[in-house]
Amino acid sequence: MESGLQGISALFQEGTEANLGTDQAGKPVVVWMNKLNSFEVEESLRDASVARAERMASLGDDSSEVRGAKVEVDLWSDDDLAMAIVSFQDAECTMEALNNLQAEHEGWMELEDHVRRGPQLLADDGVQPGDPRFETLNDKMNEYMRLLNAEVSKVTAEHLADLKDKSRPKLEAKFMEQWRSRRTTDEWQGAKRMTEIWLSARRCEAVLEGGGRTLAGEMVWDHSACDHSVKQFSERKQIRRIPDGAMQIIVRAFESLQMSPRDMGNSDAPASSSASSEPSSTPEEASSPSSLAETPEGALTT
Repeated sequence: MESGLQGISALFQEGTEANLGTDQAGKPVVVWMNKLNSFEVEESLRDASVARAERMASLGDDSSEVRGAKVEVDLWSDDDLAMAIVSFQDAECTMEALNNLQAEHEGWMELEDHVRRGPQLLADDGVQPGDPRFETLNDKMNEYMRLLNAEVSKVTAEHLADLKDKSRPKLEAKFMEQWRSRRTTDEWQGAKRMTEIWLSARRCEAVLEGGGRTLAGEMVWDHSACDHSVKQFSERKQIRRIPDGAMQIIVRAFESLQMSPRDMGNSDAPASSSASSEPSSTPEEASSPSSLAETPEGALTT
């Protein structure tokens, strides 16, 4: 009965290997990274929200960080303050611009598909530089960026106009709200990634099969001795003790599971207007006229 359940579970497993090298005996050290189900994704987001709330609670009006921020804000003009607020909304403005182009610009979807898929399709066909198709793709990319930059500028101007008649106290309150969100980015991202890796990483007894590599150089693993239902780490806090080099390999393997096969070959392509975004509670990266708006680096990310 138990073996039958394992067989059924295997039908719904989706994941990839994180190859960490070999141990002293020359045996492969492999961690299986399982694709998270919807309940596990929700658990990761809840942990991130809790960590962010705890950090937010430390940023009260009497905290030294907030007092320092307010001292610098007092030196700004209203225009500087409005620009800083909008700069926090950089990712939001870009997504709004992409949505506008998708809805209003005839031919945008075709252009977007060409730019996103073109490089991989040319590579698949073995097309060499100098081929007219490269010039066509470059023209499409230039057109894509021209239209996107123009629309982002338009959206940014609209956001600035919305702030034009706001009073100074409202501008300061809006900025501090977004500043606090930015200051909690590190905690949100770090907690989310810790839970993701803890839930995803599974024990793996894989061995290299038939010499280990295909003619294309890809590694071939035999998982017949594996039970990927067993977590690699018994406690979430153990994730903090993973060496940086191993963590980078594990994170890359995990992140590859979040990409569709279509996107994996186009990781350097421009963002898509149909791409999903992070939850609204996630602080987005942006720039600002001041160091106050700098984004802390997220923990456990590459």
